[in-house]
Amino acid sequence: MRTRFPALPTLALALSLTAGVLPAADDDVPKGLEAVQGAWKMTRLVAYGKVVGTPTNATLEVKGDKFTFENAGVTQKGTYKVVDPDGKPLAVDVELDAEKGQGKGKVMACLLDVKGNRLRICQPFNDPKIRPKAIIEGKGTLVETWTKVKGKGKAK
Repeated sequence: MRTRFPALPTLALALSLTAGVLPAADDDVPKGLEAVQGAWKMTRLVAYGKVVGTPTNATLEVKGDKFTFENAGVTQKGTYKVVDPDGKPLAVDVELDAEKGQGKGKVMACLLDVKGNRLRICQPFNDPKIRPKAIIEGKGTLVETWTKVKGKGKAK
């Protein structure tokens, strides 16, 4: 008598056991950065407690943990490294790409906060290694306020 191997049930069992192990499509976005994904346009910039202005052409594009910042013909790319995914606001280290641009290879200890379609990024003004304790427009910080661009693609 011939023994038949139940391949289909075995395959189904193997797939169900590995389902939790294999990465899902959303795994490319680190925990804490889900709401930051997409295109943003800068609406306010405050340095050392004073409104610097609104860079009208400044855009930020975030995909996964990578970002691209563009303003006045200058492009800066980098990576967000989440320090505390459950923190409110979110603590991240912003690592600028080392190829070229202002602050090349620099790492800044920042805070991010998203509420609705508004993103605020607070970075230390003087020492990039000292993370601000809160997002406050005051002495020692640079605070960027961004508005989410509706639709897909780059900010316009």
